Amino acid sequence: ITIKNTLILKDQVVSKEFLEGIDLSNIFYLVLPYATEIQEEAFEENTQIRYIYCPNLKVIGDRALNSCVNLQKLDANEIQSVGERGLKENVSLIKLNLLQAEQIGENALYCVGLTEIKNTKCKQLGSDALADNQQLQQIDFEQLESLEFESLRDNHQLKFLRLPNCQAEKADEISDFSSYDDDDESQSNSDQDNLDENYDENVNEENLHDNNEDAKLEKIDERDQENSSNGSEPNQEERVIVNKQEKKYKVTSDTHESLQRQFEVVKKLPQQFYHFNPCKKQIQKLKKSKQPHDHEQIRYAFKFAKYDFKTTNIKGIVLLHQKVIPAKAFYKNRLLNFVYCPNTIIVQRKAFYFCFFLKKVTSNKLEIIHSKAFTFCVWLAEINLQSVKKLGKSAFQSCISLVNVRLKELTELNPNVFQQCEGLKQIIGPKIASIGEGVFEECKEQVNVVTNQIPEGDYDQYKVGKEIKFQEILVVDFVERKNFISQLAKIRLQLLNNAKIRRALKSLKEQGMTEFK
Repeated sequence: ITIKNTLILKDQVVSKEFLEGIDLSNIFYLVLPYATEIQEEAFEENTQIRYIYCPNLKVIGDRALNSCVNLQKLDANEIQSVGERGLKENVSLIKLNLLQAEQIGENALYCVGLTEIKNTKCKQLGSDALADNQQLQQIDFEQLESLEFESLRDNHQLKFLRLPNCQAEKADEISDFSSYDDDDESQSNSDQDNLDENYDENVNEENLHDNNEDAKLEKIDERDQENSSNGSEPNQEERVIVNKQEKKYKVTSDTHESLQRQFEVVKKLPQQFYHFNPCKKQIQKLKKSKQPHDHEQIRYAFKFAKYDFKTTNIKGIVLLHQKVIPAKAFYKNRLLNFVYCPNTIIVQRKAFYFCFFLKKVTSNKLEIIHSKAFTFCVWLAEINLQSVKKLGKSAFQSCISLVNVRLKELTELNPNVFQQCEGLKQIIGPKIASIGEGVFEECKEQVNVVTNQIPEGDYDQYKVGKEIKFQEILVVDFVERKNFISQLAKIRLQLLNNAKIRRALKSLKEQGMTEFK
């Protein structure tokens, strides 16, 4: 059963063969109420699915959900087995219950978006089962007997372990092998960086659309590319030496004694926060105190200031008065989940370049976004571009979570702006009159462009046509559904109150108080 962008399957076993006759190209949500098993390769490399409801699911077969890069929530509480590469490269995955899983295969959870993993039954993990998880901060395995610590070297934020039955020697001697930042571009102290940081103070209507500034930034991009192509990349051995550092964990007091001897001991695992919005009380605190502060991994400030994101675990940024986000401000910051900057007008070149886990950017005043500003922001799913008048080259390249983009004021799409946006379905821009080369190159499907300035028809990588209506696009939670349920509750309460009033009036009338109105 297909209802708009939702597919409902009543089968107990979901197989690749069964799905071959079903068009999944516009399916965002799967409802599998009776499914106990998703067999091998069933949904492999599906870039559209964002949510799966399967309350009875027990088995995820080999590569069953491999590379489902936009899958955010797998709503299942009885999973017993995850096969080889079962959930590999589900980079957007933030909700998954593995409490009852007895088997977790090779590469099963390689490169996912989970912050914590808790399990009570698994005794042995497959090779590299938890490797390359750069959001992962803690693991809790009740029965795990051994752990391949070397496979955790790229899990840069993994600090806390609870492993009561896991015996391991010399785990403290395993060093980081970090590709977190394999060049020093983010640490640049060039004159241009200093100019960009002060640029916010001087922004006004006259220089807002300064074409000379655009040209200057383009030249800097070309220079960077030239330097990169002329420079030699460090080989594997050199990179190990450069980034070698001891990996220091903190283990709970009930963790196996062999690990307690090697690492700092804490009483229990800390609470993990899943915030994608700022706290209103903390914003009020900022306004009242006039001083920046951190709260639950969110930094509250008026203006941007550089900080070492490798050693400071900041997941969200609030910048109340920032008009311009400087070039490379958050370059390669793979911790950042959201930015709240309500007064920002300009985002400069590479400001959020490779902010892999940046999901939301909140500003209703954006007008200019420079080249590569959001390139490789793989998680990015919510940003208001309604007022944007200029998008630089490759501004949103490889932002695979974007689906339906509205550009009310934009007249031109510059080259490669949305290249490799695998989830992109539609651009709504009534004033768009020019579409540059490679704008939609490497997008999974032909993108629908809605504009009054270009004749309707097929243009190879895109088509110009009528607006397509979608269900609510899941970002973190289903906001529209939640609001609808809340409205229904209010209507029900109002009806109940009206019924009480009618009964009261009837009672008064029966008592002879006819003059009561």
